This record gives sequence, C-alpha cells and structure tokens, in this order.
Amino acid sequence: MPRLLDPSVSHHHLHKQNGVNKLTPPKKLPGETVGAKLAEKQKEMGATQREAQKTMMQEQMKKQMAMAIAGQREMLNWQFGTYIGFVTGVVVAKLKGASLPAAARVPLIIAPIIMAYQADMAYGNKADRIKAEADRILV
Repeated sequence: MPRLLDPSVSHHHLHKQNGVNKLTPPKKLPGETVGAKLAEKQKEMGATQREAQKTMMQEQMKKQMAMAIAGQREMLNWQFGTYIGFVTGVVVAKLKGASLPAAARVPLIIAPIIMAYQADMAYGNKADRIKAEADRILV
C-alpha cells in the first residue's frame, strides 16, 4: 500500500492501522520527551516543596521553644513572688518571736534550688545545653 505524505507534516509518519490512517509524531530522543521534562519539573518542585516544609518545621519548632521559655519565665515570676511572700511571712514571724515549724524549713531550702533551675532555663542557656546533649546522644 502506498504511503500518502502531506508536505505540511513531512516530519510525521502516516501509516494505516485497522483500516484507518494514523499520523504518528516523530520519535524524539529520551531527554526531549514531554514526559521526561514533566518528570524533571515535578522533581524540582518536589525538592522546592520539601525545602519549604523543612523551613516551616524549623520555624514552628523555634516558636514552640520560645513559647516554652516564655512559659518558664511566667512560672518563675509566680514562684518567686510566692516565695518572697513566704519568706516575708517567716521573717515577720521570727521578728515577733515565733518559732519556725520544721515543715516550714523545707520550702526555704528546696524552693531556691527549683527556682535556680527554672531561672537557668528561662533566662540562661540551659535550653542550648539540653539541645547539645540531645545531639550528642543521637550521634
């Protein structure tokens, strides 16, 4: 069967399939296919999207750490205020000649230790030291 060629589509191949003339595009090199270009573009977009997600996760983690530290600072303010009130009451009672019950001595010793830990977390670099220790554990 003779092939009919249209000069306007000379780069295409005309063939008969099941009694119907079919026009097929020319074969392209593997790197030139639309599918390959689309796959490459999707790969680039995926990498960009993963980088954006990573950045967003890091920002979210920083915000959560800031909220935790702000909470520690707020808690420390309350504890310090309560402790100062307690110490003031103890001093006033001692000035009036009252004896200090044994149970009242425990908070005088333990509370400053707890508040020192929280002050280090809230205002010091304890969070950085904890993160560094966690990194050492993970390695």
